Amino acid sequence: MEKIYIYILEWEGADLKNGTMRYEKFKVIAGSEKEELNFYSTFFTGSNKFKKGEIYELSTPGDFVQDSSEIIQGINNGGHEFERVYSSLMIKELWEEKAENIERLSILEEDLKKKKEDVNKINQELSGKKGELTSLQSRFDSLQLEKRKGDEKISLLEKNIQTKEQEINRVNQELRNSETKTNQLQSQLTSLQTEKTKVENEWINPEKAQKLFKEQENLKKQLKTERKDKQFLIESLEELRSQELKGTMEAKLVERKKELDQLKVKIVEKLANSQSLLENFLEKQEDFDIALFDDVSQAGRAFLRVKDRLQDAKDKLIAKIGSEKVEELCKIQTEIGKLETSQRQWEKMEEQQKKEEQERFESFVGTPPATPRNGY
Repeated sequence: MEKIYIYILEWEGADLKNGTMRYEKFKVIAGSEKEELNFYSTFFTGSNKFKKGEIYELSTPGDFVQDSSEIIQGINNGGHEFERVYSSLMIKELWEEKAENIERLSILEEDLKKKKEDVNKINQELSGKKGELTSLQSRFDSLQLEKRKGDEKISLLEKNIQTKEQEINRVNQELRNSETKTNQLQSQLTSLQTEKTKVENEWINPEKAQKLFKEQENLKKQLKTERKDKQFLIESLEELRSQELKGTMEAKLVERKKELDQLKVKIVEKLANSQSLLENFLEKQEDFDIALFDDVSQAGRAFLRVKDRLQDAKDKLIAKIGSEKVEELCKIQTEIGKLETSQRQWEKMEEQQKKEEQERFESFVGTPPATPRNGY
């Protein structure tokens, strides 16, 4: 759409340039930053008779063409319209324009006020988010510290496991050596028993028989000692293997707890102000795991009640964060429960095993020596 320039002018008089060229002098009321505009009389078509104080409207799509004295000669693009404007009509138009401007200004002020309120609201929300971010950052730093501690503990456990493996290899070697020596002594004992039997059958003299009997008794004592050492080595090996398995279980438990903490942080970020849903779910999950691992009857009313409460808490949490995260949380939580239960059972088994070993040892030490046959 073509742009139209409109000028409101008041005629003030006429003058001559160089004493020959007449030009009209107009005071600018609106449409230009200049205070006055001068036009050569030839600019106007027709017989215009201007009067001082009369108001005129000039409209044109083009720009003015001026000479060095800034007197307008014509329009560089298109024509123009020039007509007288009566004061009352102009005042009415100006009044209507003023009313429109006031209305637009009122709308703009209202819009500005609303935008300021929106900005203040956004600033408040941003401040709250910054606080939450600071809290989450603090929690994340805390978890990072726990992770480093967990990593250090796992590293220490790995070193301990390596040391235990070396100890197991050493004990295995000693056990093999003991078995070799035991076999040798058993072979010697068998040989002596064969010789003793042969001597008894041949009715050799008592001195030789007594000598053979003493050798036999010495070999029996050595064999008994070797068997005792072998039993000790076997028990040591079993204990080392148990410690290795227990260390692996502890490392796995630490790792799973670390994964659970990291997953909790992610879920808390999604839940925002609904963190109680997570706490409620974890509480119900723990109750369910306890009931499950304690071998409670799954058809009983108590177990079904715990199961229903867990499902209700699970459904509410799924509605907030989705089923994938909840299933992952259930899996890790259940695995931690199994590991902790296994750890307790392992400790209980170790106590029982130590008790049985002590009883066997006391029984073994208290066994009286065998009585020699045939009066020897």
